[in-house]
Amino acid sequence: SRGCKDITSVEMNAKHAGFISSTAKDLDFSSQINTLRANVFDWLKKNQNQGKSFDLVFADPPFDLPENLIVKRKGVKPT
Repeated sequence: SRGCKDITSVEMNAKHAGFISSTAKDLDFSSQINTLRANVFDWLKKNQNQGKSFDLVFADPPFDLPENLIVKRKGVKPT
């Protein structure tokens, strides 16, 4: 949104990742949005010590997963 300089989108589904990328391009945001095709939990585990942190995380995990699987990861700033 306004003032956002960097968005990392992690999407496992190839069709959905393609849609995110093409929509970003259509809206002229492709330089701000980095779309990665991966399982978000695997990606978080692999990248938790890479020095990047996130101010805001929107997550849509399967409904039967405990909430703290994402919230308590390194790199996600506490509120």
